[in-house]
Amino acid sequence: MASVAKNNIIINHFMDSSIEPNIINGIDTLYYFMESGKEYGTFFLDMLEEIDIQKQKGSFSFGKSSSLQIELNGVRLNYTGQPEGYHYFKDEMEFVYIGFKDSHKQRNLHDIRIRLQARGIYTLGLKSLIEYVDSIVKNITSGKTHITRMDVNAFVQADFSRLCGSMFATKKTFVSSINNEICRRQMLETLYIGKPPFRLRIYNKLKEMEKSKKSELMEEYLYSNGMEKDKPIWNIEFEMHRDFLKQFKILTVDDAINNAENLFKKACDYVRLIDIREISEADIENGHKNRAPTLPVWQKIKEGYSLKEFMQITAPLERVKKRVKKYEYADAFAEGVVLAWKMKVNGHELDDAFVVDVKEELEKKEEHKKLVLQNKLIDLQETKSKVNVMSFASMSNNDLTREQYVLMKMYINDKNPSDDLMLKIHFATKEMEKRGIIEKAEDIF
Repeated sequence: MASVAKNNIIINHFMDSSIEPNIINGIDTLYYFMESGKEYGTFFLDMLEEIDIQKQKGSFSFGKSSSLQIELNGVRLNYTGQPEGYHYFKDEMEFVYIGFKDSHKQRNLHDIRIRLQARGIYTLGLKSLIEYVDSIVKNITSGKTHITRMDVNAFVQADFSRLCGSMFATKKTFVSSINNEICRRQMLETLYIGKPPFRLRIYNKLKEMEKSKKSELMEEYLYSNGMEKDKPIWNIEFEMHRDFLKQFKILTVDDAINNAENLFKKACDYVRLIDIREISEADIENGHKNRAPTLPVWQKIKEGYSLKEFMQITAPLERVKKRVKKYEYADAFAEGVVLAWKMKVNGHELDDAFVVDVKEELEKKEEHKKLVLQNKLIDLQETKSKVNVMSFASMSNNDLTREQYVLMKMYINDKNPSDDLMLKIHFATKEMEKRGIIEKAEDIF
């Protein structure tokens, strides 16, 4: 047991029964089918025609800057390609990917595929993101869903860099024996146990964020929900596909969300992080690792898994769609053509003098807006106790970041945010800029 004893010394920090790590629970990924409705056939043909017309007009590219677009229920969708027989689109904020297929092909599959992205889940909240997707496809679907994949996860503030697959005991009924470890300089970065339809993935979240385009979003989310900076953060994530979920009669999106907590806890039993100090070398060699007790940190992760706070993150649909829809040059041009036509019909001309007048009026409005804000800031400084603006300067970095996040959630959820709320956000943001927590930006109000 020499090698086991050596490992025990290295990993002693997370084997300590007194460890109480910060934990954030959630659902990281959600994929599902939607059944098509009566209007789907017409929509699909119109979509193909629109894409074909745009292709014939000139050059185009797939991906982030794709010039092939359609608009569905007021949301612009960018074409990303045709993998697996589905024409895939993503919204402008990359919150969701939606795939459409020909109803007469691959009849064993439903016509609409939805892939909710972590970027959208953490920005809007899972409930609001699903409502957003429903609003996009509302005319072309029956509303029935069929779950295909759900990843349930826990972000844990603990260092698992000395972890290895041999420290886990699995129930072979549910978990394949396939293990894969990705290490760098003898330090674990990612560990896989099992394979789809059920797999555990443990990885260094901070390392993953270094090469992720959603790093700023994730930093805000993690540090605003209790994680401490300059400390390790690992993601414990169970990937569950349709064949696994069907064993528990989980068929729809609602089924999956309503049972997510129980599924995570079951998964922690199917794959256990064990205390190998409590069993003999013979037990390990003879495949009896299940006799070892579960490490306290794993038990705490399991028992503490709750989605109550996670599911409370929501945003009003009207504000979501307003936020997602970008006003681009093409929009301005289209509205300009309509304006020019109206002026012509009514005996006016859209000439250079008109454009100059519009620019001057715009400059006046911008100056007025700045003046109004300055006056509000002066008034607020004079009546600071009256409006109850908290002293952001006295807060720690973590508390300040968390408070600013709470204020922004209040702003998103409030259709008519008060001046007091907007000014609090202003002061919190300025304090964060002053400390270098965020980069200095133009005034947001």
